[in-house]
Amino acid sequence: MANRRYTEGSTEVQGFTSVGLNNFAYNYNVSLAHTSVIHITVIATNAAGLRREAHAEDLLVDLTAPDIRFVNDGIGSDIDAQTTEEVSANWEVNDAESGIDVCEWAVGYQPYGNEIQTFQQLASGVKRISKVFSSGQVSMQMIHVTLRCKNEAGLQSSKSSNGVKISSLPPNTTSAEVQILPHSLTEYNPRYHYQGDTSSIRVKWTGFEDLTGLDSYLLTLQSHGKSTLISKSIIAENQDISYCLFEGLDISNGNYSASVNAVNKMYLRSTQVSSQIVISQMSPLLIENPNLRLDLDNRTITASWKDHFQTQQPIYYEVSAGTILGGADIIQWQETKNTFLEFQLPPKIKSVKDLTGYLSVRGVSANGMTTLVNAAVKL
Repeated sequence: MANRRYTEGSTEVQGFTSVGLNNFAYNYNVSLAHTSVIHITVIATNAAGLRREAHAEDLLVDLTAPDIRFVNDGIGSDIDAQTTEEVSANWEVNDAESGIDVCEWAVGYQPYGNEIQTFQQLASGVKRISKVFSSGQVSMQMIHVTLRCKNEAGLQSSKSSNGVKISSLPPNTTSAEVQILPHSLTEYNPRYHYQGDTSSIRVKWTGFEDLTGLDSYLLTLQSHGKSTLISKSIIAENQDISYCLFEGLDISNGNYSASVNAVNKMYLRSTQVSSQIVISQMSPLLIENPNLRLDLDNRTITASWKDHFQTQQPIYYEVSAGTILGGADIIQWQETKNTFLEFQLPPKIKSVKDLTGYLSVRGVSANGMTTLVNAAVKL
């Protein structure tokens, strides 16, 4: 729509109206188009009937508030986090019709807030500002800068930044946990931080926290002698639990550790959180000439195998027993940490006369590796 510009002395908006001897006048019943130019004419008449006209300066009608395009945290492109207590902001504002009269800025803990600093006037034409606040006011907080501008027509608009997090602390590890998930080469799950696989290690971690947000993790795999085998940076995803699988390894038996440092948006690194694992391919050793025992007492059988297995790892046993070779019609896959096991003959076995028991004891090391021994014992 084209701007409408009235001529000086014209009466299209309002005809001449007497105001008596008043030196002011107003009219609330007119509708003015945006960007139109208004001319006000005053005619004074004295008692002798002589008249004099006076014309006011052109009056531009501006019905829109200033346009604040953006308010960025920082002195350039918008930032989300910082380590210093100096709050900075920059902005772009204009008013194509009447121009900017005055702008003010405030600082708060929420959009449009002024809890830290109430609105203060800015010098004309200023497009950026910085101010240092006390650590107690802004440290470990989300800070928002609000700009408020008024144009020459008296219309006002305001806009806040999306906020900047201020922290000089590294990520918090209070609730952090790193865990190596052992992988077995057999059907038996490893226990107690042991693993038999020498070609892969799987690491899980959770609980790292930071006000400014996490940028990445530094994952390190080391031997017992603190020799670094692998060190890699992993981008932090927006998830509670993270995993990493090291594959294609060729590591020897020994003690290893996996450590994780969290890195925040300000590239501050947390302390290490670690987990240990023992890599061992060793299966339990079986003594020469093993002698498994089965003792029967009133349908109660006691199986024993004391000192039959030798290992430097924690060990447990899986026991099966039957009335035929390889059978398990008495008990099947019973676990125990003891070197003996008591069990009852099932009711389906009516007689124990000339009964032979077939006993199978499997020693299972903490790394999941196993050794099996079988025996046939006449009850």
